[in-house]
Amino acid sequence: MAVIGPGTGLGVAGLVQTAHGWTALPGEGGHATLSAADDFEAQLLAHVRRHHEHVSAERLLSGIGLPRCTGPWPPC
Repeated sequence: MAVIGPGTGLGVAGLVQTAHGWTALPGEGGHATLSAADDFEAQLLAHVRRHHEHVSAERLLSGIGLPRCTGPWPPC
């Protein structure tokens, strides 16, 4: 099972059931590079890349990034 926790960053972990109960396996998934699935997402990523060399999941899908995905286009 995956656990995703957007906040000031993007927490990502796996959750596995063991003989002693559930165990969280923390990870650094928030640092994974985002890729575009359509033209709109490609435009968004291109815009953000003008300001940041690396566009990670955390850059757009957490408290620091969600404002870039809402509001007037193009995002700042």
